[in-house]
Amino acid sequence: MTKRQDQDNGQLLILIAIVFFLPFALISFFCFKHLQRRYPQTSSSQRVFDSGVIFNTLPLCGGALLIGAYLIHLTWYGLHPVVSVAVFGPMTAWLCYKLAKLLAAKYQGVTADSATDILSMPFDFANLSIVEYIQLRFLTRLGETEEIAISSIDRITREAGKSLHIHGRFGSRGIHFSNKQKRDECLAMLRRYTKAQIMFDGGS
Repeated sequence: MTKRQDQDNGQLLILIAIVFFLPFALISFFCFKHLQRRYPQTSSSQRVFDSGVIFNTLPLCGGALLIGAYLIHLTWYGLHPVVSVAVFGPMTAWLCYKLAKLLAAKYQGVTADSATDILSMPFDFANLSIVEYIQLRFLTRLGETEEIAISSIDRITREAGKSLHIHGRFGSRGIHFSNKQKRDECLAMLRRYTKAQIMFDGGS
């Protein structure tokens, strides 16, 4: 492969990455604005958001988009441009959309509203069964939020790390943060909105 071909390949890869990154950023923004309209800040609600999860989630999003862009780049020359765009284009675009929703859901965080009796939070993948993983639900449910009735929360467990777990008739759900300060801020909010028993699972 000549030096000119190497340069052309590099330029194509950069172009493909930009083509997917810009829509990713825009979709993330609009998905976040949609969540803000769905769970508005009112006198009866409180939101706990964690900016740190953005830095934890961005490497996953960026890595997945780069892999998609690289597959398009490989098949563009290895197979045919039409095959590349027709096969890996829609797949990477769909993944871009789902990851953008994931980033928005993570940044939206946890919102409690006493007027609607709704606690919203990012979807907890720990509740997926083996069958659901085989059905690729971990991909189809990527970026979803989950709603729990605040009145149905019976118990809250504060983990030693950076997580909380809520328990009730709905089962158990995990809420994860990037630091203990945000974990405790969420715990204080849940104490304000629920009468659930608080359990401490050791540590700080």
